[in-house]
Amino acid sequence: MRTILPLALILLLTGTAAAQDRPDQTTKPAAPPPPKDASNWGVRLSSEPLVVEGVGVTISIPLDSVVQHDVFDTIATTKVILPDDLGVVVIQERRSKRLDLSVEAVADEVITQLLELSPMFDMKEDAGRAVRNPAGQLQADVVGTRAKVLSRDRQYGLAGYNADHAYVAIPREGTLEYTIRGSTLLQTDPGRFVLFELYTTASDFTKARETYEVMLATAAIEDQANIATRRAAMLDAGVKALAQLTESDYRAVFSAHPQRWERLSRPTPTGAASDEEELGYRRVQARVGKRGDLSPNKPKEKWTTDDQQDGYIVQIDARLLEIDSIIDTRAAYFLSLDRTEEAWVVNMAVRKEADVSRWQEIGARLGTDMSINVIPEQLQATKIRPQIQGEGYISVVESYMLPQLLVHIGIPADFAFYSYQTSSSTIRLRTDSLATPKGKGGPWTLTTRLNADAPPQTTVIGPDGKILRTDLADGRRWSPIEFDALYNLWKSKGLPLD
Repeated sequence: MRTILPLALILLLTGTAAAQDRPDQTTKPAAPPPPKDASNWGVRLSSEPLVVEGVGVTISIPLDSVVQHDVFDTIATTKVILPDDLGVVVIQERRSKRLDLSVEAVADEVITQLLELSPMFDMKEDAGRAVRNPAGQLQADVVGTRAKVLSRDRQYGLAGYNADHAYVAIPREGTLEYTIRGSTLLQTDPGRFVLFELYTTASDFTKARETYEVMLATAAIEDQANIATRRAAMLDAGVKALAQLTESDYRAVFSAHPQRWERLSRPTPTGAASDEEELGYRRVQARVGKRGDLSPNKPKEKWTTDDQQDGYIVQIDARLLEIDSIIDTRAAYFLSLDRTEEAWVVNMAVRKEADVSRWQEIGARLGTDMSINVIPEQLQATKIRPQIQGEGYISVVESYMLPQLLVHIGIPADFAFYSYQTSSSTIRLRTDSLATPKGKGGPWTLTTRLNADAPPQTTVIGPDGKILRTDLADGRRWSPIEFDALYNLWKSKGLPLD
């Protein structure tokens, strides 16, 4: 399940919407704060708190909850699926370049958009109807045929901040059921907001609200200065780690890992590949080569002086299966031996039945000067010039080979690097935490966030630098496989191999 944010929140935090008039807030049922004594809350909490690292939130969650990570519109979300089907709590960070935005202005927009989700009904037929809870008691606050603000508190205390805390009832079209949306928004710095949301039904609202507010009462939000200090230390660790590597080290790593095939699947309890859902595959090649290798169709006799430049090459050929389409990608990346220059070409084709759409990205860097052309099919090309500021930048080649490079260094630590990311066409901060092997000769574990909006992924690496698997936060897994085994597996399942 994906978390769909109110459109106004997305527009407002990107500077394209203005605050509107406040909605009617005449009904405010009493909602006493949870008692300070956790034993009296009536909600059994897990002994292990949830840490949402990208947001700086630590929060207790109910026992037997399920935590999921997802990305919607490039925004990372952490979802807590409450036990007994009570609903879902979502936690995320939102940022804006508009540093003058207030919590109240953003919350006004969120609530206004929630009210506009109300479907149109025949008022004569439906007026005055109400929803009853399982005990048969009339829920007087959820009456009528339009969305309604059940309560709103603009000075709700949360983790030392004043949050805007509201509940909105939204009727479901064609039924007498209501969806209840809770929204708790606070601001930690100019342009930075933390959003908690509750999704539940009218019949479960009382218990879900109690659970949600107990969770909020346990929340702690790390100070941004502390986060900045920690990130600076991680960047410093990353710079110092890679500074230990010589050209000989780079050549050794690329020579030791020339090629691997990996399949993307959703594991099952049986552990049998035949039972798993196939979601894609990729081939990753690494070698020392020439810059001209980025253009395989160009005859070598026509190579220029630049084409003859020696460097490190990473090439990725991948296929991903979506619900109704096939996505094929070929990407080739070059890094000069002295690491001061890089270039790349990414080609993507999306096939949907008989339709094929194509997209290309061409990038180059010399020192700190980077230029990128994005060329969608039948559309005008876009030129991007990301800014490289300060230390800690690594090339795209190094970004793809980072697990092997860090294991080659062999220092367990928390690292951070800036890297260009095609998904956002920007340079973003990635974090990598390398854990010491358990037992002599055991594998290393690398936990990576490709950016602050990305959920964590865990890569298990053998002592020789061979990648054993990569587990994504949504339950998917990249695992190594021989080409013949991959081909036979996909053929046996009737999957497209052309």
